[in-house]
Amino acid sequence: MSELSGYTRRESNIESGRYARLEGPDGSGKTTQLRLAEEFNEKKGIGAVFVREPGGTKLGLHIRSLLLQEASINMGPEVEFALFTADRRQLWDEVILPALKEDRPVIGDRGVESTICYQSAGGGVDKDTILDVSNKLLDPRYMRPDALAILSISEEVRRRRLNYRFTEEVADKIESRDDSYTHRVYKAYQSLHELDYAKVINADRDPEEIFEDLKPVLFGKYAR
Repeated sequence: MSELSGYTRRESNIESGRYARLEGPDGSGKTTQLRLAEEFNEKKGIGAVFVREPGGTKLGLHIRSLLLQEASINMGPEVEFALFTADRRQLWDEVILPALKEDRPVIGDRGVESTICYQSAGGGVDKDTILDVSNKLLDPRYMRPDALAILSISEEVRRRRLNYRFTEEVADKIESRDDSYTHRVYKAYQSLHELDYAKVINADRDPEEIFEDLKPVLFGKYAR
């Protein structure tokens, strides 16, 4: 999976700001960590911009509904990939790029790594196609962020958290897929650990302990 960075040969013309992303399979505690990050951001007055995929723009909210909520709409993994890519381009143009130009830190909830895990490993879309199309349509700064944190969790803890979580809330369309799909996704996330720009964080621990390790990855110099 380390070849993901090999598809980012172009150079971005965006020099300001700091762009970091958080990734992890369902059940890794990503939502909790982002909540802690938002609380830290507010407490310190950092002014970071938080974005999520999909759904970080008005268009993205419609795409999110189609991908995750609308039970009457079925689509193949190639269509999912196309919609996720459209969401990412809109999010970059509308939110991320303006924030970076203002020299503000941006923290993203998921990125193209999710599509490598879900639509490729999970759904069977050719990985090289995903990388080639994404590299053509998305800025190199998006394809290789300044920092990428990956929450690493054991299968046992992941399943336990998901079982607890889904007693409290309804799973979305992707989360509801069968065990063979989710296992392929989980294994793909483990392969992402090889990325040379990724920091792997042990997510089997208490949330506050995890965040202490995660904070400098997401916030950089602002974590002090």
